[in-house]
This record gives sequence, structure tokens and C-alpha cells, in this order.
Amino acid sequence: MPVYITEFDIDESDDTAQLEQYKVYFPIFWNNPGVKGITFWGYVESDVWSSHPNTYLLSSSGTERPAMEWLKTYVKIPLTPSTVSPVGTTGEQRNPILTWNSSKLATSYHIRVSTIRSFSSTVVDTTITDTLF
Repeated sequence: MPVYITEFDIDESDDTAQLEQYKVYFPIFWNNPGVKGITFWGYVESDVWSSHPNTYLLSSSGTERPAMEWLKTYVKIPLTPSTVSPVGTTGEQRNPILTWNSSKLATSYHIRVSTIRSFSSTVVDTTITDTLF
């Protein structure tokens, strides 16, 4: 069942505190494959809940708060994958399923899998258009 997060806001008057909170909580939802959408409720300073006046991401003058700048970059640019390796095991059957969030800018995805950390030799080196391999 798809999950849609609504009214996602962080009410912090301090820009640094708001940014740090977004960095903690937003990726939890954004990176969950079950979450299909996140809605912000009133992100412009003059159009937020009166009981939570510091949830805005864009000031009335049009200036972006640091959290807005970070969010725009975070959702636009895919994160660089990190190398993962099982530690202390050998001879195990592995049939991984790779899935990721689509990028509006991408028309295809390049997948490389290697058993060597340097990727000097690969077991998979292909390009696909789906977000599942």
C-alpha cells in the first residue's frame, strides 16, 4: 500500500536547527520505497499555520532558508552509493534486488556490481531505464 506523508513541517525559528532536523527526518521518508509522496503544508512565511509560524522554507521576501536549499539539492541529485561487503562470510548465495527512487532528471541508470572494492573487474555493468534490478 503506498504511503503519502502530508503536512510535513519543522517549526524551528533558528535556521541551523531547522536544517539539522530536515537532514534527520526527511531522508527517513524520502528513502523509504513505500512512501510515494511528501506534502509540505504552507512553506511560504506568510502562508503557514499561525500556531507554527516558523515552519516556512521561503521567506515573504523570497529568500530561501538553508533547509529549502538543502531539500532542493537532496531530491534533485542522487546520493553516491557506498560500497557494501559482507564481513567474515564466504560461499553464501546472494541474489540481491536493487531498488532506488527515480530521478526526474534521469532517463536511464547505470548499474555496476563488483566483487572487488576498486571496481577493476565487474560482474554487472549495464544501463537500464527502470528503478529495479
